[in-house]
Amino acid sequence: MKGLKSAVRATILALPLAGAAMMHGTSGSLGSAQAAEGESRAAVRQVDLRPNFSHYRLTIKRQGARDTCHVFTVVAALEYAVAQKYDRGVGLSEEYLNWAANQTSRQSQDGASFTELAQGLKRWGICEEEYMPYLPLFNAMYQPPQPALDSAREIRKLNFRWHWIKQPNETPDNITSGNTKIVTGDQLRDSHIETIKEVLRKGWPVCAGRDHNVLIVGYRDDRRKPGGGTFTIRNSNFSNYRTMTYEEMKAKSNTAMWIDLPLE
Repeated sequence: MKGLKSAVRATILALPLAGAAMMHGTSGSLGSAQAAEGESRAAVRQVDLRPNFSHYRLTIKRQGARDTCHVFTVVAALEYAVAQKYDRGVGLSEEYLNWAANQTSRQSQDGASFTELAQGLKRWGICEEEYMPYLPLFNAMYQPPQPALDSAREIRKLNFRWHWIKQPNETPDNITSGNTKIVTGDQLRDSHIETIKEVLRKGWPVCAGRDHNVLIVGYRDDRRKPGGGTFTIRNSNFSNYRTMTYEEMKAKSNTAMWIDLPLE
């Protein structure tokens, strides 16, 4: 694959927060620098990566009747990372990555967790879509042909970097109310929402979910919405972008992570 590092980055609208407090500090001091950075972050009300996906012609692919939302979410993130590095869109194979996850987990099932997909990607890579197209129905006997294995071997050399924001098996929050401990459950929290927004500001989409998984490609702060805003998501159950409030994302997700490649 050839090309230059992408010049396309996140479309960021820096809109001042209404009534935001002014931050003070001595000029040139560390406190001043931290205050300026905090104020800058607070000013970013919206990020939208959809123009990047359109630029690279990375359309939303549908999983159909199969239980492969984890796979489609991860592959969309991998395709975006490759496009950012090589300045062109390359379709990657959901079918191959599903097979790779099964090889490492020693199972024969349709669909896999983010952890299993990470292990499969690390061991077996992922091939271009044309060498192992997605099937309408799962076939446990479907094996990658040699061109698929060759393609995956080359792409594996890119060394995708996998970053966890929250793993699904993290210990839930324990909140003490008086003498009673309240377990809030294994789901995303406000701190995870803020980290997701930070990753989006850096120009990278985020994979998230639990029973169903989606790729987060943007956000918009809006105090009128539950949780304080909405995420823009790519959902492999549909062919278009949709929105999900921050509160809904927390309620429906227990894991979040993102994938990138060194751009240099």
